Amino acid sequence: NAGRILVLFQPHLYSRTLHLAREFGRALADADAVCVTEIYPAREEPVAGVGGKLIVDALSERRPGMTIGFASDVEAGARLLAAHARETQIILREGKMPEINRPSQAALYVTAHNQEIAGQYDLAVASYQRALASGTDLIPPKVIGDRLARIKAEHPTEFAAGLEAFLTPRMPAIPPEFMNYFPGGLPGPPRRPGPPQNPVMQVPAASPSPFTFPAPAPSSGPPSKP
Repeated sequence: NAGRILVLFQPHLYSRTLHLAREFGRALADADAVCVTEIYPAREEPVAGVGGKLIVDALSERRPGMTIGFASDVEAGARLLAAHARETQIILREGKMPEINRPSQAALYVTAHNQEIAGQYDLAVASYQRALASGTDLIPPKVIGDRLARIKAEHPTEFAAGLEAFLTPRMPAIPPEFMNYFPGGLPGPPRRPGPPQNPVMQVPAASPSPFTFPAPAPSSGPPSKP
């Protein structure tokens, strides 16, 4: 659309940054504003003189006068961009994002902001709520609260759906190939052990005797006295 594009870029690996700093600068030059963070080292040890500022210098050389920021980490960079983002701006995240399974508050805010710009208001509400519940305040709660209040006022139906999705998250879909391991269906929850029961002794049925005895003759009267 007609909005400007802000890019948050975290370089990955010292060796990659050292050899591709100019290429990164050339690629990032297409954005309207960029914030570069320090390198995510992963498996590498720090290299003297190599850091995210190499990309900042390459970008400044490529596009003199461009709005460029530098932050120590992703959270600080996202906070910096979010504070300057306007209604029609989209924030892009590039590079290595740590803790993929547990996104940070800044990452959640960036996701929610982009969802709101795309008109996905229910998803944006759920993402904003997760950002508030993340336990950190890198993004001021008032900033997130103002976004939620605006969505609630302008899109009440989507706000209610997003709030319900946040309060009652759905279980992730099970891949079809996973079901091949359970042809009879997924096993149910394990049964709780009940109180121990006394064993019941089974008495075997009496086997027929190999001997036969004559039946007693019927008595016609009272027995005689001896």
